[in-house]
Amino acid sequence: MPLWALASGAEDRRASYGFDHDAAIVGWSRTGDLRTVGSVQELRSSLDRAYPGTAPTTLGEWANQLWSFVHDIVIGDLVAVRLEASPEVAFGRITGPYRFDAGAPENRQHQHPAEWVRRASWDSLDANLRAELETPLTVYRVRDPSAPAVAAGVAPDRGEGSGHHLSRRAFVGGGAAAAVAAAVAVWKLRGSSGSSTVAHHSTPTTTGSHHGASTVHSSPNGPVASWVQAENAKPGTSAWNVTNGGKPGDLEGYANQVSAVQGDTVTLYVSTTAPTFHVEAYRLGWYGGKGGRLVWQSAEMPGQKQAAATFTPGINMTEAHWNPSLRVTIDGHYPPGCYFFKLVGSNTVQQLVPLTVRDDSSTAAYVVQNSVTSWQAYNDWAGYNLYQGANGAFATRSRIVSFDRPYARGLGQSDFLGLEFPLIGLMEQLGLDVTYITDLDTHLHPERLLNHKAYFSLGHDEYWSKEMRDGVEAARDKGVNLAFLGANASFRQIRFEPSSLGPNRHQVCYKSADEDPIRGTNPALMTVNWREAPVSRPESEMIGQQYECNPVMTDMVIVDPTAWIFQGANVQAGQHLTQAVGSEYDRFDPNQAGPKNVQIFAHSPVVCHGRASFADMTYYTALSGAGVFSTGSIVWITKLTPPGSASPYDPVAVQVTKNVLAAFGNGPCGTAHPVVPNYPAIAAKYGSSHGGVPSGD
Repeated sequence: MPLWALASGAEDRRASYGFDHDAAIVGWSRTGDLRTVGSVQELRSSLDRAYPGTAPTTLGEWANQLWSFVHDIVIGDLVAVRLEASPEVAFGRITGPYRFDAGAPENRQHQHPAEWVRRASWDSLDANLRAELETPLTVYRVRDPSAPAVAAGVAPDRGEGSGHHLSRRAFVGGGAAAAVAAAVAVWKLRGSSGSSTVAHHSTPTTTGSHHGASTVHSSPNGPVASWVQAENAKPGTSAWNVTNGGKPGDLEGYANQVSAVQGDTVTLYVSTTAPTFHVEAYRLGWYGGKGGRLVWQSAEMPGQKQAAATFTPGINMTEAHWNPSLRVTIDGHYPPGCYFFKLVGSNTVQQLVPLTVRDDSSTAAYVVQNSVTSWQAYNDWAGYNLYQGANGAFATRSRIVSFDRPYARGLGQSDFLGLEFPLIGLMEQLGLDVTYITDLDTHLHPERLLNHKAYFSLGHDEYWSKEMRDGVEAARDKGVNLAFLGANASFRQIRFEPSSLGPNRHQVCYKSADEDPIRGTNPALMTVNWREAPVSRPESEMIGQQYECNPVMTDMVIVDPTAWIFQGANVQAGQHLTQAVGSEYDRFDPNQAGPKNVQIFAHSPVVCHGRASFADMTYYTALSGAGVFSTGSIVWITKLTPPGSASPYDPVAVQVTKNVLAAFGNGPCGTAHPVVPNYPAIAAKYGSSHGGVPSGD
């Protein structure tokens, strides 16, 4: 269960009043009773009226905190108050819903009934918990799942004669204290699945993680983490690049898992015609513009040409049933991030195997998702993928594809370098507080998205399971911002089945209601397009717009230049960003399912398959205050590539992306940037042609 931290007030007076009156209390009483307030924005307006002259950013922070106190704290939740005078920490349990006690003194009126049952000296607490409780906010959810474990073993309750008084009234003891201790222990196990919106840190915070102690503080670009800054200050190298890819079959490999945490052992399966080979592990980031850092290298090992692909008729699945080549322990040399295992043959041929290293305890502001399910969908190793068979026909396509095989595209890295790496390099250059997952991790643990302020879907993120879709929408509805820096996201539904190497290694997508064998038993999981029956959940309900057509390659046209997204970009209405739309695009249609409070930032004429239409860049806000931003173009991230010869770099795209990062990293974006719906005006001025036909994607 959640543990919430509350400020004690000046000289602990607010906390003392709460101890005496069996209540958990926060200030801001001038707003009056908040039980009928329906949104964070409405609450912010109430605070603005009650406290005129307060800075807008401060009002936004207050609104998020007070909203959490009124709406997110529920009966049974635990509360902790750090007392400055003792110093001690008081632990309690919420026993009733929010109330406004008009008879209480000012700044004592917003209350939850509470039972105060346990206290501990500051020094007796675990260091992680102390770090959380040092945050100078009035109310926030303690985010480190391991921190409250100490509460089950804090110093015994001290009675009135102990010399450690928290108020004129002693805490209840015995059974109640044992109950809250047990509840805290349960919270330790379940903390990552809580569903409440987290109040977000805006001042320096010390955090603990298996990649080292780190501080997080604000910057003009969003929250930055000292560990990310320190990591990218280390000597870098460009040696992760492949200089000789060889011929198909000369050297290739895959891993037994798409992501890992420190302590895991990853098995690599390698096939090569070279007499020997070795493996180099690189973390990808900024590193002074070199893009990577060598973290490990294997010894030279004998090469082996492994067995030919196996083929499963009917579902037309190809797999590589190979012998393990080596096992790599993901130890402390692998901080969270995106990695390449570079396979290097003694014949100079090289290939790549991608791996994401996670931090499952992370509470980083930003969580960036690698699109491994889309990589696999397009992976035509041994001639088959979800689009075509060996003869190039759609009818002979795979119905199930396997992760137990190398990526045939991109020298083994699929689409990572083109459609994901430029954003990752930018974020790490800025030192942002970021962590990384794959979409398979979102499928397995969607509840962990609630530990972050912003979720980023990149480039081409087309293939989503129901668990992914439900989890991302639930995160949005709890205040997590969503950024879709691509197009065609969540277009196809998939599900997973095990392979001989483990669970979730087969990706199922029949693309046909008639072919899917579960059509009569579980239609909600049928692997058709999300917008099609019987699933009937258009992706526009989540993104705010949806995929329309491909291929195109054309300019993006800015239509709302004064919007916050273009701050500092010095743009004008009608300005073009060269070839920033393609090859697949999204479009907002006012008749589509989903939010209607959509703001159009760019509205770009396109012609696809001979029909005129528009590609859009959009933004809307959810009732939770979360912002949802979509570039509507797959090639957007390529525009973040650092400038250089033949680089697609666009400074406006970089500034827009920085603005999204800065806004989305500081909590629900709708608070600071409420949406300004403008489609009728944009359509009247620039046009609203329909026409692009959904086609092969």
